[in-house]
Amino acid sequence: MTKRTFIALPIPVTEKLNEEIDFYKKNIHGLNIKWVETHNLHLTLAFLGDTSVQQIELVKSGLQEILAKYQRFHVKLTHAGAFKSLANPQVLWLGMEAGTTLREIYSDIREMILTAGFEPENRTFKPHLTLGRIKSFSNTHNLASVVRSREGFNEIVLADKIVFYESILMPSGPVYKSIEKYDLKR
Repeated sequence: MTKRTFIALPIPVTEKLNEEIDFYKKNIHGLNIKWVETHNLHLTLAFLGDTSVQQIELVKSGLQEILAKYQRFHVKLTHAGAFKSLANPQVLWLGMEAGTTLREIYSDIREMILTAGFEPENRTFKPHLTLGRIKSFSNTHNLASVVRSREGFNEIVLADKIVFYESILMPSGPVYKSIEKYDLKR
């Protein structure tokens, strides 16, 4: 039996971040967006997919070893954007400035999952916080103008743990269940 898993940095929802998300929800028109629940906001460090019981144990011990050497750090959330593009959006996100600690953790996790037999994604690491997935849109959507109006946004949040999650797909959306939490040193 396998579980669908991923490794992530959960993002604490500050009042300022919550206000920013609410602004997008209230002001974007012409898009059918499936918003991410605020308690599910995270930065994915590695999506593993179907993971066997043996692989889960390898990942748990690998993460324990890797993360024991890291201290808490801060992450700066910045301007919004969209994958594919603002004109042809599929995912609405907030960018993150990746400092040295975050890049080192990402690199160490990537190396560990290779050793555990996983194929890492072959994309450039672009740290972002997914706010919503666009299901459909009209040609008159206002996403670009709303995003431009918020270019000055930034918020600094504390990254104090990494979580190994199971993702359970439900008709109402994914449910993320913690397999193991790794608190970073104070």
